[in-house]
Amino acid sequence: MDEKFLKSKEYYNNLYDKFTVEECRRMEKNISEVDFAKYKDKELLKDEEVGFRKYLNDVSLYFIKGERYSKKAEKIIKWMDKDKERDEKLVNAVEPENVRCVCGSRMELTMRNLMTGLDVDRVLFLFRCPNCRKGRGIYDDGEEHVSSNEKCKKCGGKNEVTDTRKGDIITMRMKCLVCGNEGNDTLDIGIKKTEELVDENFEKDKERFCISDKEGYEYLDYRRNMDELGKIIEKEKEKESQKEVYDQLKNLKRLTIVDLENTLAKQLEKNEYIKLELLNPEIGKDMIVPFTARDAKSDRVEYDSKHGLRKLIDKILFDTNWRLMSEGIYYRMGFLSGKLKAIENEDDLVLLIKTGKKGANLIKENK
Repeated sequence: MDEKFLKSKEYYNNLYDKFTVEECRRMEKNISEVDFAKYKDKELLKDEEVGFRKYLNDVSLYFIKGERYSKKAEKIIKWMDKDKERDEKLVNAVEPENVRCVCGSRMELTMRNLMTGLDVDRVLFLFRCPNCRKGRGIYDDGEEHVSSNEKCKKCGGKNEVTDTRKGDIITMRMKCLVCGNEGNDTLDIGIKKTEELVDENFEKDKERFCISDKEGYEYLDYRRNMDELGKIIEKEKEKESQKEVYDQLKNLKRLTIVDLENTLAKQLEKNEYIKLELLNPEIGKDMIVPFTARDAKSDRVEYDSKHGLRKLIDKILFDTNWRLMSEGIYYRMGFLSGKLKAIENEDDLVLLIKTGKKGANLIKENK
């Protein structure tokens, strides 16, 4: 077919606006029909009801119009991509080869159509026999198309179908091979321009319901602000419900690199782990600092040296925002190395306190 699925962007803009107008009209109609007497303990005065109905209508419209605007660009792109994909599928579909008629003649391709509205779009190739004029339809995946005209409506037997085409009109003649019942059917494959009823109020309602870019940006800013406010409120609720955890968080020692080095070096030397050195940090999503140290106690075996250093570092850093990484301590000939990780994000620190029961208790004791 010559007509393409992909239309101009204006077409999709108009289509989306049409749906927006329809949705807003439905909402206004629903609100106009609400019986407020069902939802109130006392009967509203006429003026009160009018005012409340208008307020409800205006608020509902504000959010519907804003949400429709927020999704418009993405939806139009999706529609256009889908129709472009359909055009490409129709053009690139490979025609079945050597299609034969029941009379043995090689059939000729008359047209290809994209069958939409199914779970998967499929290309249907229509073939015609140049001798007996019988037709066949074969999909792009090789499946045979079975027409309802191939089955007799009277006895259910198989019909012999022949057809002729005049312009865009295909006339099919069916004759049952079992009972002899005959019938005709026609198919108009031309492009029909449907005459839509004139909607006299459409342009006026479109102006009311389809907001400008300026109004749309203002709505998106409002929505972002409300989302942020919602997160703040949820965070405050969480802090209130987990007050003990957040109180402990306030007392957590957040050490800088210098603080970390001084704190560790002092305590490690007391336990004969000397010459602590922090190496260049690995800075990405997290900050990871490799370190080295030396075991000054020559009679301490590898297991005791590694285990002792790990236990000591865990204890020193327990009430801080630093942790020894799970890969542990490496040891060779009294030379030890490992990696420390800084925990900076508040949510991660809260999780640290929740999961580190001893650490949480230690923080609490130091308050």
